[in-house]
Amino acid sequence: MKKFVCFFILFICIISSCTVEVTSPGDPKYVSSISITNKINNISIGKQYQFVATFSPWDAEGFENFTWQSDHNDIATIDHTGLLTAVEEGEATIKLSAKVLTKKGTKELSDEVKIKVIPVMIESIKLNKADLMMLNLTTDTLSVTYEPANAEPIEIVWMSNHETVASVDSGVVTAKSVGNTLITAQVKGTDIKATCNVTVTPLVVTKMQFETEIIQMEAEVPVETKLIFTPESAVNKSVTYKSSDERIAEVNADGVITGHYYRADGLLGEGPVIAAVTATSVVTGVKATCNVEVYSVPDLVTMSVVSNDIVVKTLGISGSINPTLHNNSSKPIRIVRFRLLDRFKRVFVNIPVNAMLEAKDSHTLIDLVKFENVDTPQAAFDFEFDHNSYRVSLIINP
Repeated sequence: MKKFVCFFILFICIISSCTVEVTSPGDPKYVSSISITNKINNISIGKQYQFVATFSPWDAEGFENFTWQSDHNDIATIDHTGLLTAVEEGEATIKLSAKVLTKKGTKELSDEVKIKVIPVMIESIKLNKADLMMLNLTTDTLSVTYEPANAEPIEIVWMSNHETVASVDSGVVTAKSVGNTLITAQVKGTDIKATCNVTVTPLVVTKMQFETEIIQMEAEVPVETKLIFTPESAVNKSVTYKSSDERIAEVNADGVITGHYYRADGLLGEGPVIAAVTATSVVTGVKATCNVEVYSVPDLVTMSVVSNDIVVKTLGISGSINPTLHNNSSKPIRIVRFRLLDRFKRVFVNIPVNAMLEAKDSHTLIDLVKFENVDTPQAAFDFEFDHNSYRVSLIINP
């Protein structure tokens, strides 16, 4: 009996020295840890990433919502759902925290991850032209676009597989000879590249013009025209010519114009007749036009005077002149007489001449002509050409 009592007392003592916590099936489960389950080490500027938070045990109870924080919002921000946004290059620490309940009260659990925000990396590049047609000895420019568009620009290496056809420097393509080449733009240190097929064609006329915009010519005296080409070094300068009126200006395949003094009334000495001659490039269709003024021989006869002692009096003008006749045509004319008239065509001086004036010649046929009290004096030469009579005159001003 004494032994039993001793064993019983010893058992009670052992039990009282141990703490045994017994959980019934109805007791709550408390959170023992929280974590970020999908951690990453880096992210590109402008990208977003959704973090996921978990807790253990999965069926625990008694905790508040998770809290997300970034220690550098200027580098990376994170919202209450764990959505990360990379702002600019640098490093930031993202912290996940939550207050949880235990039997002993409330405590805070946390987890974190260090994120490195890196520049947006180039995934591919594209040239503004996949095919480029160029005239020889000209230049053009290729430009690069990045994918994604906000990728960090880095050095581009340019290459041409036929430098003798076209070379490239920083995207500027220079055509050197007729042919084909492939221009390549490659991101330095990578296999990322884009290409452009370049075809160089002969240099052709892009602009042309006649040496003079107005060609003044004598009827039936051919005039050779001259064209100015741009560029001057164009390979094919072949042109065709066309006249707006062949009756006035006839032009041959070499651009030589022969003017005809065509008037509906048939009268000579009535001023020029006008037509237009157009040259057209057979390669590019570029055009140039000039006006052609065709003069008859009488139109090309002019006069000048040297005035002496001209005075204005009550009854008119008095003085003396030395008249000179100019034959600017390519044919001779016969001078019939010289006259001095007033504004009413009354004759004050009448001097017969009867002399030939050769082509491209000038002559002072009358040495000195004096007159007194003439109202608006007018000097005039009468002359003949091709059996027709004409007059050239000039008003004498004080």
